[in-house]
Amino acid sequence: PQAESLFGWSRSEVKGKRLANLIIPPAYREAHERGIAHFLETGEGPMLGARIEVTAMNRDEVEIPIEVSITPHKTSKGWHFAAFVREISARKRAEQKLIHGRELAEQSALAKTQFLANISHEIRTPLNGIMGMTHLALETQLTPNQRDLLLTVQSSGEDLLRIIGEILDFSKI
Repeated sequence: PQAESLFGWSRSEVKGKRLANLIIPPAYREAHERGIAHFLETGEGPMLGARIEVTAMNRDEVEIPIEVSITPHKTSKGWHFAAFVREISARKRAEQKLIHGRELAEQSALAKTQFLANISHEIRTPLNGIMGMTHLALETQLTPNQRDLLLTVQSSGEDLLRIIGEILDFSKI
């Protein structure tokens, strides 16, 4: 019933037919045939005994992602394979959302870093001009009141440069 629901074929419709021609997309059939031939020669196959993700095809020829685990069984009539199949479209969509979310977060972090670098430059450039002119003014003849005012400007400018540096250091964390 699960296979009928997943692939859209009834038991009676597939009985006696080569299942691979019904559920393996045409693009993968040649590789499937090579895998079967390799197994018949060596008894080994990369898909056997492992849980892997592959693309299958339903009755409407719509490709669907599945997880499959295949176990071979040798009988007097030859090899038979038991497969446990689970449709994983929801999981694949969730994975894509996570990947997209991670990409957005990385883009956001990059944009933040670029913004902080730009804003830092835009603030530091005029502030360095103010600091330079204040330093030059302090080397001239000034009244005590003017010197106090310029020292306050210089101290405030140094504090702003320190704060900008700390913000940039914090943003790197």
